[in-house]
Amino acid sequence: MPPALDLFAGHVRRFLTDHDLVANDGPLLIGVSGGPDSVSLLAACVEVRDRVRIQIHAVHVDHALRGKASSADAKYVRRLCKRLGIPVNVVPGRVDNYRQPPRRASLEVAARYARYSAFADVAREIKAKTLLVAHTADDQVETVLMNLMRGAGLRGISGMRPIAPLPQVPGQPNPPA
Repeated sequence: MPPALDLFAGHVRRFLTDHDLVANDGPLLIGVSGGPDSVSLLAACVEVRDRVRIQIHAVHVDHALRGKASSADAKYVRRLCKRLGIPVNVVPGRVDNYRQPPRRASLEVAARYARYSAFADVAREIKAKTLLVAHTADDQVETVLMNLMRGAGLRGISGMRPIAPLPQVPGQPNPPA
């Protein structure tokens, strides 16, 4: 294993055990976009799964917003999961559901709603209680800046928490507990 993956896998293992995520019944659901951050998270979880006794299930949401590139990402995630022996659900991201009145969300917000709605649906289907998603330091900075621009208070400018409930998606049932 490359040293960087070994180091990252160690961080992931500690995170999973420190937050009691290995004791959950059912698989850990991992959101995999096909980008380097989510693929690294998947690889690290695969690396530690036997040591911490976790089941892994991946989910990829294909928003179909980038034409052939979106299809290529979905195919890549399917092939990767097959090679790693990980079950995967590739589901459509229904962005238009969140851009129609009365919501009229921006494309980015609509894609996020569609993604988390799909994550919650798959989690219910496979009885997963935990969803893992990968975020970079740039994602954290972006979140803080967006919250500042919206006028968030101190709690709102703190960025993403390492553990949080699935966000409530307008018009969808509450996510699994």
